[in-house]
This record gives sequence, C-alpha cells and structure tokens, in this order.
Amino acid sequence: MSLVPYIRRRRIGGVAASAFAAYAANSITPELVADFAAATEFYGYDSAASTFDAMMTVSTTGLETMVDSAGNLVWNPHNLSRDFTTLTGGEADPEGGTSARLLDGESGTTNNITYFLGLKLKVMLWVKAGTADAIAIGQARSDAGINEYHLFTASTGVLSLVGTHASNPVVADIGGGWFKLSYDWEAISGNQTFGNMIVRTDGVVGSDNGTYYLYGMHQIRNDLGGMADNPDAAAGFETYVTTTSAAVYLPRRNAYYGPAPAKGGLRFESSAATNLITSSSNLVTAGTDWSAGLEVLTQDETGPDGVANSATTLTDDNSGGTGAPNIQQVLAGLSTSTAYTASFYAKADQLNFAQIRVSNSSASDGRTYFNLSTGAVATTDADHTATIEDVGGGFYRCAITFLTDVADTTLTISFSPAEVSGTSTVDLDSTSSIIMYGPQFEAGSVPSSYMPTNGASVTRPLETLSLVSSKTPVNTTAFSISFSGLLTYADTNQGLGNSGGVGEALFYEQHVSASSYFEAGVSGNGSATGNPVFAQESSATRDIMIGDFDQWSPGINVPMNVAARHTSTAINGAIDGTALAGNLTPVILDDYSSVPLGIATIYNGFISEVIVWGADIGDTGIAEAST
Repeated sequence: MSLVPYIRRRRIGGVAASAFAAYAANSITPELVADFAAATEFYGYDSAASTFDAMMTVSTTGLETMVDSAGNLVWNPHNLSRDFTTLTGGEADPEGGTSARLLDGESGTTNNITYFLGLKLKVMLWVKAGTADAIAIGQARSDAGINEYHLFTASTGVLSLVGTHASNPVVADIGGGWFKLSYDWEAISGNQTFGNMIVRTDGVVGSDNGTYYLYGMHQIRNDLGGMADNPDAAAGFETYVTTTSAAVYLPRRNAYYGPAPAKGGLRFESSAATNLITSSSNLVTAGTDWSAGLEVLTQDETGPDGVANSATTLTDDNSGGTGAPNIQQVLAGLSTSTAYTASFYAKADQLNFAQIRVSNSSASDGRTYFNLSTGAVATTDADHTATIEDVGGGFYRCAITFLTDVADTTLTISFSPAEVSGTSTVDLDSTSSIIMYGPQFEAGSVPSSYMPTNGASVTRPLETLSLVSSKTPVNTTAFSISFSGLLTYADTNQGLGNSGGVGEALFYEQHVSASSYFEAGVSGNGSATGNPVFAQESSATRDIMIGDFDQWSPGINVPMNVAARHTSTAINGAIDGTALAGNLTPVILDDYSSVPLGIATIYNGFISEVIVWGADIGDTGIAEAST
C-alpha cells in the first residue's frame, strides 16, 4: 500500500481544509494533530494551531542526512557557530526583532570548528554599518598561526576575500542598511583547525575603528547537496538556525524519499549508528583507507546529492583477460556474532550489475549481486540478507546484512561491478564499469541514513521524540491514537515483552512503570514476523490485541497506518482501514499524565502523522483513522 494517496486524500491543497475537523474520525474531532507529511506541516492542540517546537520534545544533537524535495541528499538544518555572546546585544535586527549585536572598535569571536581535509563550509551573516564603513571578517588557522581576514565595505557593497580557502563571495542588500554576506570555505591543504570566526573593526588594515551591527552568524556544511532549509525561518532567513553558546542541530522535518521524491514527513532514527568506512566521501583520493585492484577510479559523475563530480566511476584497468576490479577496505575491531550492514549507492554504466563481498569471516564470506537495470536483488549469498532501494537519478542503494562469526573481529568489505549475476569476474578491456557513491558499514540489521566520512569513522547520534506533557490529552477512562509512517526494519526476533518497551518497532508508548503502560508496535517474536501488537498494563494485568502474523514484511520504507483505542473496558487496534476483533478484558486504565507520550521510541524511517483523541472513537473511528 502506498502512503502517498493516504496523505493526499485527507488534505485539500496540502493544508487541513478546516483544521481539526479534517482529521476527525467517527465524527469525533481530535485534541492533538501532528501532520508531518502534509505539503505544509500542520500542528495543533485543543482546536488551536500550534507549532512543532510547542508540541514536541525532540533530541537532535548532531549532523544527520536526509533527502530534500528535489531528491538530493542534504544535511539537516544546523548552525555550527555560536552567537557573538561577548558583544552587546539587544539591538534592532533585520527580522524586526532585537537580537543584533553591536561591535564597537573591537573583536567578536565565535567557536572553532574541527578541521578535516576536504571540509566545505558556507559562512553567512548579516551586517550593518554604524560609524565604521569597513569591517574585517576572518578565520584563525592553527597550522600557520594565520588569520585570513576578508574585508566588507558598506559604502561600495563589496566583500573582498583573501587567501586560498575562501571563494564565491555574495553580498545582498536587504534594505534598512543591512547586508547579507556569504562565502564558501574549504580546507584544501595543511594540518590545521578551522579556528575561531573573528569579526572586527580594529587592528586590521582597511577596517575602521568604529561601530558595526552584526546578526545571525552561521556556518553550515557545504558538501553533499548543502543544507535543508530551517522550516520555521522567515523568508530570506531559511538558512539561519539561531544559536547562543553552542552549535544547534534541528530534526529532519520535510524529508522525502523515492525516485520521484515523495514527502515522508519527519525522518527519524531512534538508534545511533557509526559508519566504520573511514573515507566514504572521496574514493579517488582516500589514500591508504582503500585498497583496490584492476580498476581505474574517476570522480566524474553527479551523485545522489545532486552535485557534479561527487560520484565515482569504477572501470576495469584494461589489463587484458578477466578479473574482479574493486575497491575494498579492511575493518578491524568488530564484535563477534553480531549483525552488520554494508551498503553503497550504485548506478549502471557499461555494466548493469554490482556486487558486495564480505571476506575473512567464515560465517559470512560470500558475494551478493544487484541488478542496477531492474532495481532488484539478484543472487544472494546464503549468509546475507539483501535490500535495494531506488533513490532516483538511476541510483540504487544496495545493502547486505550478515552475522559475524564467533571468532573473527576483522574482515574485508569490497564493492565492484559484475557482468552477470553470480559471476565475480569481468572483462578487463575498459568496458566494465559502474558508478559508485557513499559506501557505509555499520552495526545493525538495516541500513541507516548515510553518514559521510573523511578519514575517520563518523557517528550519527540517536534521536528521541515525545509529546510535550501539557499538549498530551489526558483521560483515565479512554483515549485513541493513530500513527502513520514508513518503517525500515528487519526481522530480528524481537517481540513486545510483558514489561513493554521492546519490539522490532514501537509506534508510541507511555510508561509509568514496568506494570503500568500502554504501547503499540511491531513484534517479531518466533513465527510472528511483522505482527502488530497493541498492549496496555494496569495493576500488573496486561491486556493485548494482536493482529495478523506477517502483516508487514521486513524491508525498506514499509507503509505503516495504524490506530488504536485504549479504554478501561476494552483495547483494540486497526490496520489499513480494518479494525481487529477487540479485547474486552481490561477493567482499568491508569493515569499516565505524569509521563510524556513517547513517539517512535524504536523506529527507523519516516513519521508522517500522529493524531490523539482524549476519547474513545470506537472501532469505526480507528478503522477510519487508519485508512
């Protein structure tokens, strides 16, 4: 079942036709609506429009990747610079507030950013001249003790760059004396730290010892396809994320998926992950991180990020005969008897097949093949579980999952082209090539969002999401909830336990204790692969409603449309428009008002919609809410 028609059917013009009434089920209007996947997001509580921040408590503590509406791989909204907290604030700013800062013949400094070779940043801020006409903007470089100052002159509207790291200066006059300045910065050589950002009107040739107004300093990653817009920012300020004393990272709202990008909603991953491939961003100049054989690598193709020359063509070396051209990396320090997933983005070129090989681990030594013409998994090694995802532009994300054996902690992962499925060698005559991008190797049973690396492994932090307690409907007699999204999961034999809080996935949960909670999720216990379970426990008595076994097959972006009613006399769930038989054994519903309602507490995928009623909407209502 496709999720997209479901989303579109319940909206008019992408926005709720009559706010809460458009989300009613069984003619009962909900108290809370969080519609992440509408063309324009909608958040509301108690018949009044609200905002994401007012309704949600979310932890996003680092850089993450997502797909934007153009289908490009981009960074989540963020700002790596802190504000100029050492300078006087409270001045009128270009957004109509009073958050600008006054620079008066002095220097303002923001935090430093850890350097790595190839780091690309975009530096932006708004400035307004006071008594000074020229202002110096610079970066401290630790490798040579050099401060590279760029000079902006308000009277001419010109930003002059110095040094070899900065490029592409842009000046925009936005009115009221304010200018938006931006330029690109890249770590192209040396062993340095991209140190403090310094803005000053003293001690630099060409600058004036006077006053200047500053607002909105931000530094963002400028690799991949750039950064997604801040969805809460005003027009003209979409790239700005407000900070105070530290960097800020925002959740991945307005995220898309698929070859013709469809809006999935909030991209969300409840578990952290680490890409153990140490150089995934540039396969050509990665040095000793990769070893290879019988291949020629050329970074010459547009990748899934939409950037020219970000993907690599791997071609055989024309040495004659047959062989297996590949790139490979040795990975050490792995855990035994543990699930790992290897993935990369691949596109057909001269050949239509790609292969992933794991070697040096007797429990998983083998090859799995992928058809890049049809977008299908071809020959799968007996020890591998394989998936393939169409990400658009001819690229497919190919992945295998396997268990390490009881002894090996080191293995080799390799990526290569194939002429036909099941045959590892190809002709070495310059006719054997595929296009590659973004290899990843991580612990876990499914591929998680891509984590670019540049010489070292990179960890994406876990995320948590819950409803703000004051915005959670409270009713000790009955309440109802619906959840929709796209789930990526594998069958790891994780059932919903008697004390709650586990499973292949949890759509929602509210836990006072191990004997007082309610929840709904996906169970994989025994033969119950993809089994929907709705549960509540009060006074140490657990009541459940179980759906069909094999309701959802494991995979990538599996549609989830569920709803449930939890009452003091019954519990029931609905899936895709059909209510289950119901369980009439409950005799009490506890008071959960002391704890927040957790959303997607075990989850990898997209959250599209969460709706809560502080009432029993009946079986008719949950059936309607799950369509």
